[in-house]
Amino acid sequence: MHILFRSYSRFLDGVEKLFYLLTCAVLLALLAVTVGGIVCDMILAISLPWVEETMVLLFGWVILLGAGLIMREHGHVGISALITLVPRKIQSAVYFFNLCLILCVPWPWSISASM
Repeated sequence: MHILFRSYSRFLDGVEKLFYLLTCAVLLALLAVTVGGIVCDMILAISLPWVEETMVLLFGWVILLGAGLIMREHGHVGISALITLVPRKIQSAVYFFNLCLILCVPWPWSISASM
């Protein structure tokens, strides 16, 4: 059982590194598109119509990929002072309830589909 758990843990670590690299690549692409759009608009006086839409799309991907990375490390926003006040057994129940609340948030694609 431990071998299976270690293998799965290594697999998740590899996926996490891949997502980290992908997030960095998307962030660099966002920076390049933003700077390129500003240079073309201000210096070359050429307005590129696709820059704003591309920036919004890349920014959304950075947020979604980054949120996934943060959730794996339990780094999402929370009030830790309230959690430390309750006993340890209840802390795990509060954490589970918190995850259930996160799942109740509407998915981004359902929000964007209605716009």
